[in-house]
Amino acid sequence: MKVKIPKDLLGTTYPTVLTIVLAEFNTDTFLPTLFFKVMSGGKLRTKPKNDETAISLYVDKLAQHQLLEGFQTVDGRRVLEKFVRTALITTSSVGRAKRGGEQITAITPYSLLSYKPGFPTASARHRGVDTFIYHILRDHLQAGAAVVLAQADLTQQFIRFFGKGIAFERTPGSTEAKYDEQTELDTLTRMSLAFIDGFNAASFGRENDLNKPSPCPSLTKQLAQDVLLFLNTYSGRMPSQALTYYFQALVGFEMYTYSLRLATAVNQIVRDPTLLPSAMKTTAEPSEPLLYLDFVGRTGHLSQQMAAECVRRDVETFQQFFRSMLQLRWLDKQVMQLKKSARTKARVDQLLLATPTGAEYLQSMLQMRDDPQLRYSFDAAAQTAIASIREATLPDQNDDSAEEQQWLDEIIASAETDIDQLVLLLEEGQRQKTLTNYLGWIVGAGNMGRPYELISGSSSKRSSWRYAPGNDLLSLFVQLATAHAIPQDQRGTNAPPSTIRLQEFLAFLEQRYGIIVDRPPGITGAEYSAAARENCAQCWHDSDRWAFSLISQTILPFSVSAHRTGINGRAARSTDHEPGNPCPDGRGDCFALTQGSDRPLCARRLFRQATRRRSLRSYGTGMRSSRYCTPYPCCGQATTSMIHVTSAPTVRLSCAIANYRTFAYLYRPIL
Repeated sequence: MKVKIPKDLLGTTYPTVLTIVLAEFNTDTFLPTLFFKVMSGGKLRTKPKNDETAISLYVDKLAQHQLLEGFQTVDGRRVLEKFVRTALITTSSVGRAKRGGEQITAITPYSLLSYKPGFPTASARHRGVDTFIYHILRDHLQAGAAVVLAQADLTQQFIRFFGKGIAFERTPGSTEAKYDEQTELDTLTRMSLAFIDGFNAASFGRENDLNKPSPCPSLTKQLAQDVLLFLNTYSGRMPSQALTYYFQALVGFEMYTYSLRLATAVNQIVRDPTLLPSAMKTTAEPSEPLLYLDFVGRTGHLSQQMAAECVRRDVETFQQFFRSMLQLRWLDKQVMQLKKSARTKARVDQLLLATPTGAEYLQSMLQMRDDPQLRYSFDAAAQTAIASIREATLPDQNDDSAEEQQWLDEIIASAETDIDQLVLLLEEGQRQKTLTNYLGWIVGAGNMGRPYELISGSSSKRSSWRYAPGNDLLSLFVQLATAHAIPQDQRGTNAPPSTIRLQEFLAFLEQRYGIIVDRPPGITGAEYSAAARENCAQCWHDSDRWAFSLISQTILPFSVSAHRTGINGRAARSTDHEPGNPCPDGRGDCFALTQGSDRPLCARRLFRQATRRRSLRSYGTGMRSSRYCTPYPCCGQATTSMIHVTSAPTVRLSCAIANYRTFAYLYRPIL
C-alpha cells in the first residue's frame, strides 16, 4: 500500500533553500552547458537547431572539411566515425527504455566552442548547476558594480580561460564562432573545432534563468572564489585539456561539499531556529560536517571504517534534509496564506520584519511555527492537509479499511505535533523516487568511479561507499592550496602558486572544506588516533602527483620540470630516438607532433602508460593496444600529440599549424 499525496501538496523542491535539483549528475557532459550559460548572459536556450541523433550526418560533414583528406572511402569513413565517437563526442541511448537509437549527449569540451551545437538538448540533465554556478560567479564579480559589467567581465574571462584560437561574431544575440586560422592548437582541439563547424549555432531567448539567493552566502562566496582563483592561476600554466579535466573535478567536488554543508545547516535550523548555523552566517566560519579521507585502502582497517562511517552519516543527513525541505516548503505556502488573512497579517509582517531573504527568512518562518498567535492557524492547516491525504489514500472508508487506517496511524505515531505528522505522511508518499535521486546526486557529484572521485566504492553497493579520493583529486587539492597561498594583493596578476608547509596544507583542507586526514572524525580512542596517523603517512607515501619534501615538510606547486624529472626520485620516461627513426619499442615509425616540447615521446611506451580503457583495434591504425592516453593532469606549457605511421587514411591539417604533419592516428595530448 502507498500513501497518495493530493496534487496541491505534491512536490519536494524548494528554491528558496536550494535552486539545484539533487539527482543524478554527470560532470563529463556539464561544461558545454555552463559555457553556453556564460556566453548567453544567463539566457534560456531556445529550441535546438541540430539533430542529436544524426551522428552520421555530422561525421560526413567532417569528412568533407577542408582540413581533412582521404576519408571519402568506405575504410576512411569508418576510421573517422570511430575517431569521432571515441574522442570528440559522448553518446547515449534515446528514451528511458533505451530502444530509440543513439544520440549525441555532449561535445567533448576541448575548447569553449563546445557550447555551439547546444548539446545536451535537455538542460535539465544538469540539475540547474549551470545556472547556479553562473549566478554565483557573476555576483562575485559584480561587487557593487552594474550587472551588465559583471556579465561582460565573466564572459571575457571564460574566453581567456577556454577560448584560445576562437573568433566570435560581434552580432548582438549571436553565439556563432569559429577557428581564427592563426592560433596554434593541439591536434584534438583543432579537430574538435573542425567537427563543430558542421553544426548550426544554438540561440538563446530573451528570458533569463531565475536564481534565488542562497541561505548560505559564505559557502557560495567561497565556491566562486575557488573557481575563479583556480582558473586565473592555472589557465596559463596547464594544457587546455588538463585545465578542463581539473575544472570538471573541481565542479563535482565543490557542488558535493556545498550541498552537504547546506543540508547540514538546514537540518540544524529546522531543529532549532533560535540558533543560526555557522554555514548560514555572512562571514566564513568552519562548518560541519568533517570529512575523513581514507588513504590506507585496506579492507577492515580502522581508517577505512571511519571513512565509510562518514559517508553513512552524510547519506542520513541528505535523508533528513528531504524531510526538512518538505516542512519548509509547506510552511512557506502557509505563510503566504496567512499574509492574506486580516486576522494574522499584522503578526506575520511583524515577525518577517522587512523583506528577509535566505537564512533570515527561514529562521523567521520557523519561529512562526511556535508563535502563540499563529500556532493554531498552522495546526489547523496541517490537520486539514492530513485529512486530505487520508481521503486520497483511503477513498472508500469502511470496516475493511481498519487495517489501512492503523497503518497510517503507525506512520505518524512518532510525531509530536500536527505539522510533524503531515511531514511524515508527505515523506512516506514521495520517499522512494526522491531518495533514489538523492543517492544519484551523491554518486554523481561525488564523482564515484572517476580518477578524481571523492567517494570510492560500487554505486550499486552502498555499504562499500567511503571517502577515499582519487589521485587526481589529491592533485586538485594541492593546486587549490598552493593557489590560495598566493598573497591577496598578487592574485590576478599571473603570480605563480606558492610553496606551502604540510601543516598549512592540512589546515587549509580542514578550514576550507572540513576535510581531515590525520585525526579521527569525532571518535575517541588510541586505536583510532593511531589509524589516522598511519592514514596521514600513507597519503604522502602513495601520492605521485605532487612534489613533497620530507626534509622541509613542504609541498611544492606543479611544474613541467618537476614532472619531467620525476617525483619522489623516480625518473620520468622519455624516448631515446628521434622522429622518423625506427621505434625500438614498436613496429614501424613513430614521431611526435609538438608545441614547444624538447623531446618526443614514444607511442608504444605511452600506450603502456595509458589510463583509460577504450578499444583501438578497430581503428585500422596498426596499433593493437586496448588502451590509450589521456591528458596528463599536471601543470605545464608544452603539449605533445603522438601518431603512428600506417597505410590508413591520412589527415592534412591547416598550414596555419606550423608544427603539425600528415598523420594517420590522432593521439591525445600529453606532457
